[in-house]
Formats: sequence, C-alpha cells, structure tokens
Amino acid sequence: MAFASLLAATRPASAQEAAIGEREPIAEAARFRLDLRAGLGVRHDTLTTDAARIGARGTALSDFVLGGAWFHGRSPIGFAGRVELDRFALRTDSGGSSVAATGLEAHGAAAGRLHPGDGQVLLEAQLGYGFLQVPLGRVPGADGSLPASTDTLRAHGPVIAALVAVAPHDALTLELSGRAVPISFGGSYHGTDVSVRRLAAGIGATIGRVRVADFRLGALVSYELGNTTADESGVSVQQLRHQIAFGVRATPHNARRAAPPPREEIVQPARGRIRGVVRLQAGDALAGVAVAAVDGPSTRTGADGSFALGEVPPGLVRVNLSRADLVPSQEVVSVPPGGEVTVQITLRLAQAPAPAVLIGLVRGEDGKPVPAKVRLLEPSLAADADERGRFRFEVPAGRYTLTIEAPGFVTQKKSVRAGAGEQNIYNVDLQAER
Repeated sequence: MAFASLLAATRPASAQEAAIGEREPIAEAARFRLDLRAGLGVRHDTLTTDAARIGARGTALSDFVLGGAWFHGRSPIGFAGRVELDRFALRTDSGGSSVAATGLEAHGAAAGRLHPGDGQVLLEAQLGYGFLQVPLGRVPGADGSLPASTDTLRAHGPVIAALVAVAPHDALTLELSGRAVPISFGGSYHGTDVSVRRLAAGIGATIGRVRVADFRLGALVSYELGNTTADESGVSVQQLRHQIAFGVRATPHNARRAAPPPREEIVQPARGRIRGVVRLQAGDALAGVAVAAVDGPSTRTGADGSFALGEVPPGLVRVNLSRADLVPSQEVVSVPPGGEVTVQITLRLAQAPAPAVLIGLVRGEDGKPVPAKVRLLEPSLAADADERGRFRFEVPAGRYTLTIEAPGFVTQKKSVRAGAGEQNIYNVDLQAER
C-alpha cells in the first residue's frame, strides 16, 4: 500500500504469554514502525494538450516504498514520513516501443493518533508537505512510437493522510488508508503552469509476527488505487494507477510485562459499640457527662444518663468520663470485634474543700475581755467580740489581714494564715490609749 503510516498490531504471542503478561494493545506497539515494500504497479495515462492527445499504459515491476512513523511512548503526537520510487515501462495505447519512466513521491508529516475502546483500534491522521515527480509521455512519432524520453512534471504541496486499523487476531491487523495532495505548486508542462492533484486509497494487512533481536517483523500485503489529475489551460492530465505490494514491517519488541503479584489485603477487624448509663452513687442519673473513648469517638450522656459510642476498635478500650462537679473517672471496657458491650458506671460528686476557721480572744492589758470590733480586710468580713472577748470566722484557705478596734484602745493589725480544714487561733492583747 502506498500509505506509509500503517499499523503493527502486536499482542501476546501465545496463550501462555497472555496469561503471564497483560494484553498488549496497538498503542504499545506503535511507538515506531518501519515499512519496506516492493510490488507491481499498473497504470494508464492520458495526456491532452492543444497539440495532441496521448494515451499510454505502463507497468512497474520495481515499485519501492519506504515509510515509517515515530511516537514518544503513549503520546498522541508524533512524526511520519514516506518515500516511493517506481521505475516503469510506458507504452502508447496502440502498443509499439516502450520508454522508461521514473516516478517519485516523498513527504514528511506530523502525525496524530487515537486509540478508542480497549486500544485494539487505531485512528491516525497526518498533515505534512511533500514532493511529486510525475513522468508524462511525449507526442508519438510518425510510426506511433513514443520518443526515447518522457517529460517530467515536478511539483510540491501539502499532504493529508488518514488510517483506520483493527486487530481482530493476535497475528493479523486489517488496515484501511487514504492519502491526498489537494493542490501542488511549482509544476509546469512545456511552459504551462500545471497544478497536480493526487488521491489514493488502499487496503492492507499485516500478517504474522517474528521476533528478531529487539524488533518484531510482520509480513505486509496491500493494494492501492491512485488517481492523479491536472486540468489547466491547454493541458489536461489523467493518470490512473493500480498497485499491489508485498513487504515487511518492523516494530519495537516490548518486553513482556509480568503481572504484578496480588496485593495482600489487610483485613481490619470489625469495630464494635459501647452502650452504658452513668449514675451517682445514690442512683440518680447524670446528664451532660462527657464520655470519650481514648483515640476514638466521644459523646455526652442524655437526660437519663445513657450514652452510646459507635465504631470503637475491638479490644480493651479506655473510656474517660468527666463533668465539672464530678470526680473524673476512667473505665476500661473490653469490646468484642463487631459486637456490643453494655456498662453501668457510677461517679462521685466532687466535694468542696473544708473551710479554714479563724478564732481568737481579745483582752486588755489587765487580761480582761474587751468587746472589740474585728475585721478581715480582704473578704470584707466583720464580727464583734462577745462579752468574753471571743470572735470566729470561717473562710477559704489563704492569708488575710486582721484588724481589731475598741474604744479607748490602740487599733491593732495582724497578718494571719488560714489553712483548709484547720482551726487557727489568734489571741490579741490591746493597749490602752495614753
């Protein structure tokens, strides 16, 4: 086939290989390819000028095509190229002597590819620029034979190509291709500018696969129908060509990819659930108690003292319980995997610290009791000493300033310390004013 951007379908070579490695899609094998083909071409040319109409037929036994494409890994963008050289014998429609003619077509292009589905289908397109050398017969002599040489029309222009390939079997790829030079530049025939247009379509197959060194080789079989035309003032060209070609395609050998060992799934033990009720020692339900599993969920008790902790890891679970007016507690609960455990928890109220007691006796210089006024400055407490001179305060533990006042006596001030739950006794002797 005259279209160079064909496809090598390379899959695992055997059922054993397929069992060991992954199925190799077209995308893996088409990183690059190189095609070399030779074949038989049959053509029919018709050249019409203002002077004459020439009909010629040719047969090419030496038609060579070298083509290929390259893509970087799985990239959808790559490069492609193609060179075709044919050497054929051209005869007039009426027979007679033949003349040798050489045709040439070459182009380079950017290529794009797409692999829909499971990667065993390839859609490929090319856009590039190429060169054409089209041999045309001259006016025959008086005896109807062609001159010893032909006229050669050379031109250049854009090239558009497309390919669809399917791999229905491990060793078979079917291909459908098309190529077009919609317009050319720089062509002329006997001083008349000529723009050449070329269209080609073909089918083909890649059969078999043999590994040689780091490459895989497959046999190519293709057929292409081509049509070259030009229709300018004074010149009309119509060329029809049939080409059958055989060749070989080389593609990279991708190392067989061993299937990764199955991953061992770590099975997490099923989590459990803790339900319970929190009460006082007297039996009253406790609401609003914070309940938290260490490194796990947390909640608060309801109005009836109940709580529930879900998604708790199995095993021994520490549960902390707290409320501002309660003594904090920690319980250890054994939770079965995927099961539920019910607990009853009793808490104690937090007791307030015992107050400190300050007591004392106020006396005069003669040792008799004095009914004085006694004050603690910091909490602003005051008390009158009784008829026996005694006073008493109950205060939180701490340090205080004690003042004692009585008419006719010098006021005294003392710094005192009160310990929690302790009775602190301070006797005061007042001095009379002078």
